[in-house]
Amino acid sequence: MTDLTPEMLDGIEARAKEANDMEGGAWPDTAEKVDATFCVSYPPDAAHIAGLDPGTVLALVAAARELESVTDEYDHAITKQGRLLTGVANALNGQPPELTTWGHHDLPELAEEAVNERDTLRATVARVEAMHVEVPPRGSRRFTYCIECGEDFPCCTVKALRGEDQ
Repeated sequence: MTDLTPEMLDGIEARAKEANDMEGGAWPDTAEKVDATFCVSYPPDAAHIAGLDPGTVLALVAAARELESVTDEYDHAITKQGRLLTGVANALNGQPPELTTWGHHDLPELAEEAVNERDTLRATVARVEAMHVEVPPRGSRRFTYCIECGEDFPCCTVKALRGEDQ
């Protein structure tokens, strides 16, 4: 069986409405004379031969249109999720070699590894910051200085941690 196109659904709906509006809601007599090959290419007559009444066909057309709408929504969501996963894979792995893409199967592990690495770096930065503390001027020193390295505060280490130019 071929997929129903929107044009085919329009034709089915028009024929079914026409038949439904007739007295008794039956298919026109001419539809009984259609051969089997025409039924395959023109579904309204196939529906008549299958014994479906026009009201049922109209309900099926409405259901098919609703299904098409839902399918389009799912297709959009799946496409969007695919782009999102590809973006995450590229962010974690770097840009892939030409004409290739990264797989998505290992993204949870890669993300966990990246978060663990970030947490380790944050802890290291916190330890280094704790060692490089500003001390008020004492004795002959006129400026505050770093207790760890003795440089004027902020020292080069603190500046680097802050992202400041040296």
